[in-house]
Amino acid sequence: MTTTIQPTATPATPVFATVPANLPENTIAVFGTLGGTVVALTKDPETFRTNTAAFAWVCLGCGSQSAYAHPRETARDSANGHAGQCRSLPMPPAPAPILAQVEITSFGYLHGTPPTAHITVDLRHHYRDPHVRPELRHLTAHDQTVRDTVLGTAGIPALLDSLTATIAAYAAGPRTGPITIAVGCAGGRHRAATVAAELAHRIPGATLIHRDLHQSVVER
Repeated sequence: MTTTIQPTATPATPVFATVPANLPENTIAVFGTLGGTVVALTKDPETFRTNTAAFAWVCLGCGSQSAYAHPRETARDSANGHAGQCRSLPMPPAPAPILAQVEITSFGYLHGTPPTAHITVDLRHHYRDPHVRPELRHLTAHDQTVRDTVLGTAGIPALLDSLTATIAAYAAGPRTGPITIAVGCAGGRHRAATVAAELAHRIPGATLIHRDLHQSVVER
């Protein structure tokens, strides 16, 4: 089957749509949308044998579709009209699941030598320490206020995304065995524990250990 992209109803905005591989069955044409995905025009061969109202469309961006089958010209014009208005972006492919065993440990540098790990993350110098705020000093990552503060720190969300991708890259390697990650801050009660817990939440089945979360506050 040969598919073609028809011009949208609003040519003032350039559309560079990529035709996906998973088009609906019996697609006869696709229309590029403003968001960069497509509207697929389909034909029901069985219905077409007895009724010309055998054409419909579905948007692979927002999921909208024609309510009923229509003659070809009606369905085509309707599909093209929707394509000229839809700004839904194509959904990114779901990341491959991490199947390896992952062990994540949070710790504080003030409480001893960092645990041995494949990946060690030092949060001390680049991310503000909640310890400096008196109202947070005696709280821990068990408290929502601390978690909100750490996860709301500039750079932390991007760091978590990067760590998740790094763990996936390790898991894709040929060697077997657990992947170990150590996340450290000064005392191990705020930043490290929060980041480690969020990282474990992103990786189903990951083991989480808070080595120093129970330690007393170190005055400094």
